[in-house]
Order: sequence, then structure tokens, then C-alpha cells
Amino acid sequence: MAVTRYGVASGLWSATAVWSATSGGAPGASAPGDTDTARFDANSAGITVTMDGNLATLAALHGECATATLAMGAHSLTANLIDFAHFIVTGTGAAVLTSHAVGGGDIYDADFSGFEGTFVWDNAGDILVGMYGLTNRCAVEKTGAGNLSLDCAYGPPNSFQTGDFTILAGTVTIIDYPGAELDVEGDFVLAGGTIDGNDKELAAHGSVTYTAGTATDLKITQDGTGNLAWDTVANPLAEYTASAGAVVTLTGHVDYKKATIEAGASLSGNFSFRAAPTANNFLNMAGTIGETVDVTIGLTSSLSNSGIVAANTLLVTGADDVLTQSGVLTADTTAIAGDGDGEYAQLILAVDGCDLGAAALGTATGTDRHGKLNTAGYTMAIDSLVDLAGGSSEVILGSSAIYLNGGWDAENIAIVNTAAVIYGKDKTSAHLDYVDVSGSNPLTAFFCGDDGNNTDVTFVDAALGSAYAYAAA
Repeated sequence: MAVTRYGVASGLWSATAVWSATSGGAPGASAPGDTDTARFDANSAGITVTMDGNLATLAALHGECATATLAMGAHSLTANLIDFAHFIVTGTGAAVLTSHAVGGGDIYDADFSGFEGTFVWDNAGDILVGMYGLTNRCAVEKTGAGNLSLDCAYGPPNSFQTGDFTILAGTVTIIDYPGAELDVEGDFVLAGGTIDGNDKELAAHGSVTYTAGTATDLKITQDGTGNLAWDTVANPLAEYTASAGAVVTLTGHVDYKKATIEAGASLSGNFSFRAAPTANNFLNMAGTIGETVDVTIGLTSSLSNSGIVAANTLLVTGADDVLTQSGVLTADTTAIAGDGDGEYAQLILAVDGCDLGAAALGTATGTDRHGKLNTAGYTMAIDSLVDLAGGSSEVILGSSAIYLNGGWDAENIAIVNTAAVIYGKDKTSAHLDYVDVSGSNPLTAFFCGDDGNNTDVTFVDAALGSAYAYAAA
């Protein structure tokens, strides 16, 4: 028959001198075991009960005294219900405390600062957790199908702190409270289930990894040294930040709506940093960006961005959408293309000093998925430019000054508003190929030369088989 036992004295869990059959009663009762209930209430003040064996299936563990302590050591304890109003728990890194709640349970004002083990939430019911004064570094695993709500209003200050935090099943919700955050001192892993971030910050001091599951309104900040992989187009991070001092290595692609790499942070790795923006000013890469980091910007509407963009390969896509980029953009390779047949993406460079490297307008995939490049009258550098869509791509130059480091294959590219200056820079063989310079073609408005340092830019008329050299104006 299941019994309830009250802790009334310090000692080993198995000792009858620790337990009473009533609150504050005489010791001597049998120790609670499987299917029993252990309760620490106001009459348990100041006692420490030390586990001397594992407990597999307590019916319930109630902690209702702020000065009572459960010292787990390296042992494990599983209870169908864990309910702490006030309690202290300690344990080594090998300790495992498992809540297997069916009906639910709440944890408030519990001190886990001396617990270095793992807290497993294998709950089928709902649990509400708010831990005032919690400074623990214990690992947390969410494995059950129930809901785990983190009420950060009771944290220090306004935070729920853990060591590693792993979600495998069920739902974890960060309760919407001003200034709330989930502070993960170790690694954060979403491997199943759901996390609802409520637009509150999850501060990760280690690595961040997605392998499965659902994330909504989740904002993550990394401020230490760790890896990052969030490869899920369906569940992009609402916001990602690598704060100053963070050293982040991509171990997979990363999908996000908004991201900031702060000055003093570094981001490296041979993967793609993929923006799915829904609002303006969605990307600022002010930190140190590794030479193998690729950036993809998938537009679903026309947006502007004032932040710095730095990439090995930059891909901008859209369905007749326009990106106005007023932060300096640098890339070794740039591609601008429509998402679907007959669609385009347009990149407007609204700042001096951008460098697109080897640029391509459009894609050979599908039919006429073309690109548009608009320099808006600003100075930029480009290594080379080709069209891959086969027809409708455009370069809109305005009064731009373009520093051409290589070849510009203008076949199938309409050149618009061409009161521009094109300089041959850093190469003595800068050239524009397949340009018709006869009649009323748009190149008559160009003043082209090499800014006085290199061989003049040459236009090659494929049809006439002749070359035209233009001196700088």
C-alpha cells in the first residue's frame, strides 16, 4: 500500500530516523519507496536528507520548505509528480532528477544552485516552472509529451537558467513577461517537440543545434564559443545575434528572419547563412566573417537593409521583389535571380563601396528567372558580370562609377540609364563583350576609361568583329 512520509530529521534517505508518518510527528516511519509520496513541509526546516540509493517511481515529491535540502549525490530519482513551492536540491554531475508528471506540477522558488546533474521533464501533464534565485548549471531535458512552461518572471532577474537544455518532445513555452529570457549556460538542442519563445531571448553560452521539431517566435543570442546549425526553412529563428566576443562556427546551414553579427564577434564555417526576412533591416554582419560563409536572402516582398552584408557567395532571390541595400555589401560571388519562371529579383545598391565580385544575373534553371542590378548612381566594384537567364536581365547604372576588374559579358543584359563611368582597375585587360556599339545603342552614353592607371577598357562588338577603346572622360 502506498504511503506518505514526512521528512523530520537529517540523515540518509533509507533511515527510519528521518521520516514520520505525520507532519512534524515522531520519527521512525519507513522510508518512502516506489509508489510512495515524500513530503518536506514547514516542519522540515533546516534538515538535509541524503540519498543513498536510486528511486525509480515515487508517486510524488513535494518540497514546501525553503531551508530543507535533498542531497542527491550521484543518484537518480524519478517521481510521477514533482511539486516544489520552496526547496533546495543538490547533486553531482551524475545525478538525474526526473519529473514524470501525469497530472502536472509546479516548481517555484526552488534553489538548484548546488545541483550539477540533469533535470529530465518526462511529463505527460502540464508543468509550470518559475525558479526565483536559480543560478544552477544543471542540464535540462524535455522528453515527455506534456507542456513545460517557464515563468521567467521569477528568475534572477527575469530568467530561467540551465546548463545544457535539450528538447526531445512536448512543448516548452517561455512565458511572455517583460524582460524575460531563458539563460542556457551550456548547449541548446531542439531535437523534437516544440518551443514557443514568445519573442523572448534564449541566451546560449555554448552551441545551438536544430535537428527536429518546431520553433515559433524564438530569439537566440550566442555570446561564447560554440557551434551553430539551424537548418530548417519551416522553422527559422525569429532573430539571431552573435554578440561581441562570441566565436561561432557554422556546422550546418542557418535559417533566420533577422540576424546580427556584432562587431567583435566572429562567424565562420562552410555553410549558408539564410535569411527569410519579413521586415526591413534584417541583417547586419559587422563582425569578422569567415571566407567560406555563404549568405542567401530569400525575398517574399520588397525590403530595405541598412546593415553590412559580407559573404563568400551571396544569393538574392525573389518573385519580382526588390532589395535596397544601404549598408556596404562585399562578396566574392554574387547571384541575383527570380524564384520562378518569368520572375526577377532586383538588388539596388544605395551606398558607395560595394564589391560584388564575380556577379551573375538570373539562373539557367527554369525559364527567364532573371535578375536586375541597380547601382543607383553609387560607386561599386565588380570582377565580372554575366547573364544566365537568357533574356530579361538588366543593369541599371544611373551615374554610377563602376570599377571593372575583369570581363563584362553584356549579352542578354539590357543596360538602362547609362550616364556611367566604367574604369578598368587592377587589370590591364578589362573588357565588355558582346556589346553592340553601333547606331543608337545605349553605350553611346558611356564615358569609359581606366582612370589613368591601366589600359583603356575595350568594348568588343561581336557582330562587327571590331574593338573600340574609349579614353577616360
